[in-house]
Amino acid sequence: MWVGKTGHSVLTVINQASRIASVFGVVFLASMMSLTVADVVLRYFFNRPILGSVEMSEYLMVGAGFFGVAWCAVRRGHVQVDLVVRRFPEKTQNLIESVTLILGLTVVPLIAWQNFSQAVYVKAEEVASDLLDIPSYPFYLIVAATYALLTLVMISLLVESIRKVLKT
Repeated sequence: MWVGKTGHSVLTVINQASRIASVFGVVFLASMMSLTVADVVLRYFFNRPILGSVEMSEYLMVGAGFFGVAWCAVRRGHVQVDLVVRRFPEKTQNLIESVTLILGLTVVPLIAWQNFSQAVYVKAEEVASDLLDIPSYPFYLIVAATYALLTLVMISLLVESIRKVLKT
């Protein structure tokens, strides 16, 4: 068996971390929706919109969009175009999935690393939003962390896929 007790524990930790991250995504999304509703109500009924609501929504959108990426991969919820691939034998399908994951693993860690580098740069330059002066670097760190987590998920999926190729 490829994945022993330690490997299973690591997979469990990665999956749980992905699930927890998705909960943060839901919190960001709910916050963004609540902010938008409050802004519309205050604007319509009291002619008092929330100052900087667009800026806050833009930043909340980062969390809403990226925190769920790894969990989506764990659940195999990402878009797949398998019109042709599903007609192949199972072993070939698993081999194609392995190659696809390897190709993805050449890009996803680079995205994480570049966002971390950009976060360091943006923090040093003290880049912030125009109206509310919200620092930008934490949101680069969110993207970096979620893509690092996605990298771990993709590695675990690759191990599983290779195991299936060798098994069948």
